[in-house]
Amino acid sequence: MNADTRDVVLSDAVKDARIDRPTRDSFLGALLSGDREQCLSISSGLVGRGVGAGALVRDLYAPAQIAIGQMWQQGQVSVAEEHVATSITEDCMMQVLSPLAGGDQVGRILLTGAEGDGHTLAVRMVSQVWRALGWDVVTISPTLPADDLAMTAHGDAAGIAGVSCSMSSNLVGAWHTISALRVAGLRVVAGGRAFDEDPALALLLGADAYVADAVEAGDLVNGWLPQLDRDPREPALATELPEVDRVWSAIPRIVEDALLLAHDLGPVDAEADVLREDLALVARSATSAALVDDSRIFAEHLDWYREGAVARGMDAGVADILAAAVDRMLPAGSTAVRRSMAAAFSR
Repeated sequence: MNADTRDVVLSDAVKDARIDRPTRDSFLGALLSGDREQCLSISSGLVGRGVGAGALVRDLYAPAQIAIGQMWQQGQVSVAEEHVATSITEDCMMQVLSPLAGGDQVGRILLTGAEGDGHTLAVRMVSQVWRALGWDVVTISPTLPADDLAMTAHGDAAGIAGVSCSMSSNLVGAWHTISALRVAGLRVVAGGRAFDEDPALALLLGADAYVADAVEAGDLVNGWLPQLDRDPREPALATELPEVDRVWSAIPRIVEDALLLAHDLGPVDAEADVLREDLALVARSATSAALVDDSRIFAEHLDWYREGAVARGMDAGVADILAAAVDRMLPAGSTAVRRSMAAAFSR
């Protein structure tokens, strides 16, 4: 990865940053080379110059992780390199951001990811920022099933919750989590890449607000403190699409049936575990698109998969083969999901 390409990725990811571009480039370069000490040195130097936790997350850590994710998608970094970069970023947060926490407690907040979301770094980033802002943060990571989360939230003193959703393919999981928190009587602020392009999705799923920046989110929920009542609220979309929830629950069986019965998967040159994960992503994306009645979500997933397949030396048509396999294995009554898939292909 040359410096020019790296600059383009970062300049697209960060606007109006407090941290200058050469510093951001240096941090990303150190992440890509696995230079933990250099990343720590850059982070500590910024704190020494008065850069706060919010700016470090918004302008340095998060954009670097997004850039590396894009590079992985384009076949420019390996899964191992991506994991090393995530580990280094976590170390930086623990060693550099943790000491910034303290002072008078503003209030208590429960922070978690969407049900089934395996990307935990964003939750930990926001947690560090809010602690630095004076919040008592209860972080639930990895995520809990919605029923377990509801019981935990009922027994916790926090009246506010933050929910992060990293992928639009997991909107149903986000809906479950937000719904559980509403039923427990918590006010909910949502964020994450799944909502960044269309913040209205967070509100549609039942969140009280969407905020992209962790510092702004802290300011927002601070204004909720005087009016918290802990009254239970019904889930959003609770009665509109029960079939979507049934399909979501059936995804593991759908995937296994597709692996066994979809004969046209034969040309797909992938190991069984990779194929299983790819089929599950297709099914989740289609179901999430149906939940919010937005076929664009599934269409964009197919485009993303085609782009990644080509970068890895595969045929772009693999995406269509996987989608067809999932479509044939959907249970009876999956009208909304099938309609969403058909609309995505007609775009």
